[in-house]
Amino acid sequence: SGVLQILSDILGPPPFSVRPYWHGIDRLSPLYRPKPHPRRFLDISNGCRVVTSDVSSPVLRALNEAGAHYSTMDCDPALADTAQFCEHYEIPLDHSANAIVLASKRPSGIHAMFLVLATTRLDANGKGRQLMDVRKVSFASTDVTAAVTGMDLGGVTPFGRPQGLSLFVDAAVLEPEWVIVGGGSRDMKIKVDPEVFERLEGTQIIKGLAT
Repeated sequence: SGVLQILSDILGPPPFSVRPYWHGIDRLSPLYRPKPHPRRFLDISNGCRVVTSDVSSPVLRALNEAGAHYSTMDCDPALADTAQFCEHYEIPLDHSANAIVLASKRPSGIHAMFLVLATTRLDANGKGRQLMDVRKVSFASTDVTAAVTGMDLGGVTPFGRPQGLSLFVDAAVLEPEWVIVGGGSRDMKIKVDPEVFERLEGTQIIKGLAT
């Protein structure tokens, strides 16, 4: 009972609250330090709770293989679009990154993914077109995005994207301590240390990609 009283004095009355921690980085109370577990992630939404994710999914497998520091959170699919998501879950727009797919029009059939902060605008017809080495591009439609990535809008993510789909990341994305990106579906988001993009296969960091 003495131990419980000490815990209660420090952490508050049960249930004890916990603070979010990065996958692989322990940020719990100094009195409780469990070893990181590859199948254990902490929800970073309001009212933190431990959730179990399927590490066999392409998205989480890609994160683990890249050695990313990350955590996952559940998301109401109806609130997955950036503006609604950030408002509801109180996420700063400058810590949210949008994965955007461009499709070439001349010639047709070429696609690429671009990652930019939600506070910026992708220079699609300038930098984007030049990087894709095509004469004309447009933003991919919902159907084309789903066909190219296997993901729905609101959940598109750089992690687990199909092989051969190039990723161009605006250098500004690497400036925050962490960013939120899609989780592959509209019901999950990922909080990740953006340094991982510097070593993610098939990725180029581009200055001035967005304004």
